[in-house]
Amino acid sequence: MGWYRIHFKIPEGFRDIRQPAVSLGKIGNADEVFLNGTKIGSEGMVDRLVEATKVERLYKMPKSLLKFNDTNLLAVRVRNTTYQGGIFEHPIIIDDYHHLLVNKLRRETIVKGIELCFCTLLLCFLLLCLFPYLKGARETEYGSFGLFVLFYGINYLLGSLIFYETGLKTPFIQQVINSLYAFLPAIFLLSLISIFQERLNLFLKSILLFSAILSFVCLFFSTYNYETYLFVSWMWVFFILFAGCTCLFLVIKGYIRKIPESASVLIGCIGLFLGIVTDLWTDFWGLSSSSLSSPLLIMDYLIVFFIICIMYALVARYVRISNSMKALSQKILVAHESERKRLAREIHDGVAQSLSAIKLNLQMMEAKAKEGVSIGKEVFPDLISEVSGSIEELKNVAMDIRPSFLEDMEISDIFRWYSRKFQETSGIEIKVNAQDSIKIDSRVKENLYRIYQEALSNAIKHSNANCIEVTLKLSGNRLSLEIKDNGKGFDYAQALKSEKGLGLFTMNERVELLGGIFRVKSSEKDGTAIYVEVPVG
Repeated sequence: MGWYRIHFKIPEGFRDIRQPAVSLGKIGNADEVFLNGTKIGSEGMVDRLVEATKVERLYKMPKSLLKFNDTNLLAVRVRNTTYQGGIFEHPIIIDDYHHLLVNKLRRETIVKGIELCFCTLLLCFLLLCLFPYLKGARETEYGSFGLFVLFYGINYLLGSLIFYETGLKTPFIQQVINSLYAFLPAIFLLSLISIFQERLNLFLKSILLFSAILSFVCLFFSTYNYETYLFVSWMWVFFILFAGCTCLFLVIKGYIRKIPESASVLIGCIGLFLGIVTDLWTDFWGLSSSSLSSPLLIMDYLIVFFIICIMYALVARYVRISNSMKALSQKILVAHESERKRLAREIHDGVAQSLSAIKLNLQMMEAKAKEGVSIGKEVFPDLISEVSGSIEELKNVAMDIRPSFLEDMEISDIFRWYSRKFQETSGIEIKVNAQDSIKIDSRVKENLYRIYQEALSNAIKHSNANCIEVTLKLSGNRLSLEIKDNGKGFDYAQALKSEKGLGLFTMNERVELLGGIFRVKSSEKDGTAIYVEVPVG
């Protein structure tokens, strides 16, 4: 609690004022005001906290309590959670009550208008998150970010001047506001985890659990005792700084990994983090309390800036995926026709020719049998050999379509097996450095195998390389694959626009379907390096 005392003199001429009053402006918390030892008014609740941060304090001063031509004492008791309670942000005004009231109502009308616009803006942001979900976009980033906007919007509305003037702001509602503020960092962290496809490890789970515990304490225990409230407030300060640093680390990590749209998220998070630091510095270390004079605090502006950055990232992601799907559909049609031609050619030139030869031999044997000519035993080994060859060709075709070993072998063993097979047919040296005992599901395994196939196929077709280095390793919950050759490079952006870029395009799409990262680095001097990173587990 804090007591602030103001000594002032009232000239004799103030006896003619019908109703003297004092304007204290806005105060950073609940207050009680005493004139010469007698209580003349209050806003909010000091003992069981109900904050009134946006209400201009205007109190009537009964003439019977005033000492004209003498020193008067105005004592203000503030539940002091901000610097000086915010009561010294502008000069104290003593004048006629009705004159001060008109000016107070005019300013508060402006404040309520701005609050209404701000709530409408938050509602629009919430609907922008909700509409894609209703139309079938079930990505978690839309839901988690929409939840963050919803929680913040409810919190802002409950703390607004509009809601305060309804008379519904009770101590329990104040505890709900504090509880929501304590849980907001957890929802914010969940939003970033879903956007950057991070795994909920023990460290992140601990942060979320602490946020839930702090929110529970704020909801049921924080405002009954001032010392408890002050302790919880400081715990919240340290926690929000720690959670903010963690979120900033995740965003910078995503930016370094070159996750699409991470730049706009990074800009928004940096602005929000600076706003948090500025707001805490203002409230607890007292450089300035001028933010109380504005309908919107610094944090409100930066929250909107952050939401706009995230909305831009989500819309950009949706547009990018939509355009990619259209381009992929067109290229898939071309690829299907090309694959049909290849399979038809392999079956016609391979299996069909072998079966035709077998048919011809059987017809000749049938003709001899009809003529009563005995069939020599030496015919059957050749016939069996041709049948075996046809079976082997059919197995190879089936293996290309869907390898049976994908279900049974580990991904490292699959890469080594395919590398040996590819090296025998192409003559290109392949060095495989694959970590053993990598357990992944069949979906990830199949997509990585197809990516590997396509990368080696591109190397033999276009790069003129004589050596390929392959690195496969698991780090935490991220599996990384790097395929690097020493051949001639190419223009990646140009290749994607041409028909030759279908393989690169499908590799990229496979990685995105797995929620991973796909990068290509190519130059004439250093060759081409394909880097893939996908979440597993």
